[in-house]
Amino acid sequence: MRKPAKILAVIFFFSGAAWGVEPMLDADVVQTSRAAAIGLLRDGLFENAVLYEKKALKVTEDLYGPLHPNLAPILNDLGTLYRVQAKYPEAEKQYKWALAIREQVLGTDHPDVAESLCYLASLDVDMGRYAEADLDSQRALRIREKTFGKDSLLAAETLEVRGDLFLLTGRATEAFSALNRCLLIREKAWGPEDLKLVETWEDLARAAEAAGQLDEAEALLKKCLSLREKELGSDRLEITDSQETLAGFYRSRGHKEEAKALYELAAKNRDRFINDRTPEPYLHASALTDMALSRLKDAESCLNRSLKLRKEVFGPTHPKVAIVLEELADLYQLKGDKSKAIENLKEAKKMWEKLVGPEHPEIVRLQKRLEKP
Repeated sequence: MRKPAKILAVIFFFSGAAWGVEPMLDADVVQTSRAAAIGLLRDGLFENAVLYEKKALKVTEDLYGPLHPNLAPILNDLGTLYRVQAKYPEAEKQYKWALAIREQVLGTDHPDVAESLCYLASLDVDMGRYAEADLDSQRALRIREKTFGKDSLLAAETLEVRGDLFLLTGRATEAFSALNRCLLIREKAWGPEDLKLVETWEDLARAAEAAGQLDEAEALLKKCLSLREKELGSDRLEITDSQETLAGFYRSRGHKEEAKALYELAAKNRDRFINDRTPEPYLHASALTDMALSRLKDAESCLNRSLKLRKEVFGPTHPKVAIVLEELADLYQLKGDKSKAIENLKEAKKMWEKLVGPEHPEIVRLQKRLEKP
């Protein structure tokens, strides 16, 4: 079963750029509006968050005009809000506006330009424009290495973006190299046993697996689980995530007993959290574990609830909805209901077609699945 790509599991982050908005009354309006937007997006109220960001943008634009650097952080906020709603043309407009401001006012090699390029690279990946993402992230890396040094945390952040891109485009050796550099920088800055390293280890494990370095991939995933158990205790959902990731690795390698044992541990922990108020990400993760354990009735219930919640939060034609539809197709395939499996795959493909062109990798991949006997 395909695990949703990390790049599609969008994580919100808002720019920390300094603000110089005056007078104080207007600065208060801007800061209050942006703070309200952050609260709304955490609740999944993206449209309302957009309204508050637009208010902050108007106040700042009225004060300084359309080409002042103080607009750029708000434009990046707006772009991210549009991106997570799969409103890619609107997101691109905001990101490119912010980039144009920074290039014109600050110069083409300014570190803030590198930040804008990273936003654009992420959007390019969403849209399947991998060549553009490669160029944008490469340029961002060059600027950050020149400004902050090759061993800076900002360089590491950009290497992580490039590593994920290389994995998506089948460049496993390059992915491993970029992510290994990222890890070395972060280990030096944070220490070799910092909990924040877990996600980097997981990324590197994926790259090692793709490059055929299976022993190294296994060792890294075991390290993730071990550190989380040491730092967090035994009943945290982060530990369950690591158990499921390692189980997925074993399952893909045909080590059924090791995978089953880990899935059973994960399911035991997740089952304690499943109720009528369970947040959608936990429902979704639980469904995938249930499916791996052939608990198909439980998996179907969780996936349908996850589908309903994603439609409510993201809208009915979002890629995150398409992901669940494809997983429902996997479920129905396991149940022997081929017609329902095909129905869900077609619906997922239709959603992608509304957002991107026919050559997008997701559409190509789904079409290949539909053509299988």
